[in-house]
Amino acid sequence: QHKQAFKVICKALNAKVDGTSTGLDVLAFPTGAGKTKALEYYASKTSASVLIVARRTDDADEIAKNINALSDDEGIACASHSKRRLALEDIQEFRVLVITHEAYKRMILCSDPYHAGLNNSYLGGKRELHVIDESMNIFETEEITLLQAKTAIESLTPQDANAFKP
Repeated sequence: QHKQAFKVICKALNAKVDGTSTGLDVLAFPTGAGKTKALEYYASKTSASVLIVARRTDDADEIAKNINALSDDEGIACASHSKRRLALEDIQEFRVLVITHEAYKRMILCSDPYHAGLNNSYLGGKRELHVIDESMNIFETEEITLLQAKTAIESLTPQDANAFKP
């Protein structure tokens, strides 16, 4: 099963890098199929600049460490996150950058100059390949009280209120 996952994942990543595949691809393999290991191997061997998005800071550190161990050219990957934030000038020397889901959300929203600069952080250019390891929740959920809901509903204009009628 791992061999098959490695083949499919590496083929999909190659298609992204060479431009034969555009848009978003989801590689849905079961837990334990070797998705992260295949990604680490691919990132350690490709010449493409890669941005990997990991769920947690510990995962980001582990992925960067594993890529460096697999690479013929030690020191190609780094992790930058809330526990160890590297300067953008330092990051651009690494072909593979591993960040967290939270940092990726901030990068997409350009929430501050640091996070906005993460995508343009390899030798002054954009990273060729973005890979999100593990599903990412891009929607925030909020809980509100009944009183807050009532207040919000009462503040609607008649036109807005009509939009909610069945």
